Amino acid sequence: MAEEHILGQFQQENNAEEEVDNRLVQPLMEIFPEACPQFLRQICKGKRHSPDVLNSLMGEILDVDYPKRRKTESAPYRLNASEQLEQMKSILVDADPEYLQMHCDRLIDNPDYLKAFVSQAIETRNYPTLKKYLRKKQLSAQQKQYTSEFSVAKFLEVIPDPFQYFADSKRKVNGLDNHSHHYAMCYLRNKFALVSVRSIRESFIKNEERFLATCKELESYPSFKRLKSKRPKVVMPSVIQNIPLLQEIA
Repeated sequence: MAEEHILGQFQQENNAEEEVDNRLVQPLMEIFPEACPQFLRQICKGKRHSPDVLNSLMGEILDVDYPKRRKTESAPYRLNASEQLEQMKSILVDADPEYLQMHCDRLIDNPDYLKAFVSQAIETRNYPTLKKYLRKKQLSAQQKQYTSEFSVAKFLEVIPDPFQYFADSKRKVNGLDNHSHHYAMCYLRNKFALVSVRSIRESFIKNEERFLATCKELESYPSFKRLKSKRPKVVMPSVIQNIPLLQEIA
């Protein structure tokens, strides 16, 4: 009985080594459509799918003069857009999914170009990362808190006395980058449509880019200096990462 148990265990281990993980084979057949399927299955034997294993196998294939598919053999199943995107995500696990989606949609009808894109991405690793994508989503959610999804109650939880906080002349204010400065100026131009852009800019700079102080000054702008008619509104930038500025504008 003991010998039979050991023999059975040995056979199971051998069978496991001979198993082929289709999650490895299928991407390789898609990336190397001209390669012999049996060759691809052979090099995948005993291996389990992971991004590192897949990348290693692609490197092995590229380094050899691999056997080609026979003309009588049918071409591999062509993935649809959704399946292709999932495959790209499994290969480029640290890439921005929106970036992959964009290229998948653009190249899905050109398999050779799509293959070239994936190969180049694997080789250079020069693409927007998943980490930056998640950070962008976090900033987008924060941005909505102070724009389209603004809630006074939630805002007061973060800054209980906003007027005192933003009016404090001792409050440290970091200089605005170009995008933030442009966003603030667009908002001020729309809010004070009867004040010349030049006067708005001069006030904003004089007040060291402090938004609330600039608003107070422009609110008392002499009526005789105001424009005769309102200036057309400018389009506000849709993306801004400066959350403190959004808090002050809110």
